[in-house]
Amino acid sequence: MRNRHTSICQTFFRKTFDYGPEGLLAEGHGEEGSPDEPFRFKLYQHTPHYALEHILPLECSPASEHQTLDPTTLSLLLFSTYGLARVEQGWDAGWPYHRFVPSARCFFPVELYFWLPEQVNHIPAGYYHYDPLHHRLALLRPGGCHNELQRALNTDLTGSLGVILLSALFWKNAFRYYNFAYRLAAQEAGMVAGNACLVAEALGLQGHVQYQFLDQPINRLLGFEAYEESLFAALSLYPEPRQRQRLTGHTMADTLLGGIAPLAPVYKKRGALDRLRCSLLIELDQYSMLECTDEFVSDISPDQPSCSPGEQRIAPQYVGGEPVALSRALQARNSGDVFFAPFPLPLEQPSFWNIINAAMKPYTSDLHSVCARPFLQLYLVINHIIGIQKGVYRFCTHCGLLHVIDVSDPSMHLQELVTQVAINCASANMVCYIVGDHQAASSLLGNRSYRILHMESGLIAQRLCVVGASYGLVARCSDSYHIERCRDLLHLANCSDLPLFQIVIGHERPGARYRQSLFL
Repeated sequence: MRNRHTSICQTFFRKTFDYGPEGLLAEGHGEEGSPDEPFRFKLYQHTPHYALEHILPLECSPASEHQTLDPTTLSLLLFSTYGLARVEQGWDAGWPYHRFVPSARCFFPVELYFWLPEQVNHIPAGYYHYDPLHHRLALLRPGGCHNELQRALNTDLTGSLGVILLSALFWKNAFRYYNFAYRLAAQEAGMVAGNACLVAEALGLQGHVQYQFLDQPINRLLGFEAYEESLFAALSLYPEPRQRQRLTGHTMADTLLGGIAPLAPVYKKRGALDRLRCSLLIELDQYSMLECTDEFVSDISPDQPSCSPGEQRIAPQYVGGEPVALSRALQARNSGDVFFAPFPLPLEQPSFWNIINAAMKPYTSDLHSVCARPFLQLYLVINHIIGIQKGVYRFCTHCGLLHVIDVSDPSMHLQELVTQVAINCASANMVCYIVGDHQAASSLLGNRSYRILHMESGLIAQRLCVVGASYGLVARCSDSYHIERCRDLLHLANCSDLPLFQIVIGHERPGARYRQSLFL
């Protein structure tokens, strides 16, 4: 059980957040524009391709019946989850192609695959790769292969309308970030999973997120090259609410592998993972793989901050109002200009409360036996929220109130801990930090805790981005913050909690970019 050799992930955690000479960032980085720079889009060759519908409704809304997927729902699900959203032009538009989720320098290391259990219109059952550039599906393995997938997921897929499978194609961002790319890929996988949940809910479907599965059998089902690509998350879809149904007994990965014929699908590629430069990435990924369903952990309960009635707390104002128009929010979502200096316009309290409640709302995953809130914590540094003093707060998932940590003007301290001059935190409405206890998580989940913590942080971050966009806000997701100064600001210096992700939220200034929507 290599996943339990937790010194691997502990070393990787330490190097991730070490900004000194021993840290991952001290390795330097590759340069863009080199001859072996990966393509932004994975394009399979010599396999059948099936076009998806290109004329889609202007809004995600439930179909009347969902016992099977109809072509429009399937097309809208894939496009809105991870489709090519817009092209940007202008003197400061460094990266022209954008999807519905943020991505560091728009490299998009996450790939989306889909298991279709039954034929939909002209598309037969099978395992597919979603090609966002052409909005089509590439067939990798025909037929349902239902038993192998559900045993690898340890989940009864009876009645499932399909399963979204999210992988990390490492070289797509490791060519520049080397071993640090593992963190970025995990965060992005979480953002795509979170976005898929939002889209599925808007379409009247329920999504179950799975962070734990037998890796090697699913990697073989999809034809992944060893060390090049690895599955990170799965999302099974159902027509109505239901609890996850685990299978009885236990399954070994080696047993399943023997019954799955290898695949070697051909796709257009340039360069390959540098195994010498990315040796730590490979080691962590290999030692995070699960070999038996007995290793799966459920109902995790890491230590959470106390919710004492004696603490100073702030109750929410009215929360509710019109539901978010998801398609419009997704179209509006962006990360701001390269030099992000939000306009210091105050935010109304109802909008603020709707955003943070949506970020931490319950969802169904294999980490809990029932639908539950994320196990990570949301800390907020508030600058410009009407009726709330500037300061540091924690949103408590137990009572739904803001716990006051420190009431003082944090703007100067915020700018001191940012390691990238391109972001001005002082003019933002708020800066959000998603926080988790990496030591407790590694003892519960082993080496896999590294990717799970960062994936759930990505899931929360995408909710902040999308719901914030519905209120006219821009969100910049960033890993450019000094970890120890950040822990001091949040009063976390004397515990093992780590700020895993920083999201700067504010009103966008007029820029020099022209955004062309690609809504189909």
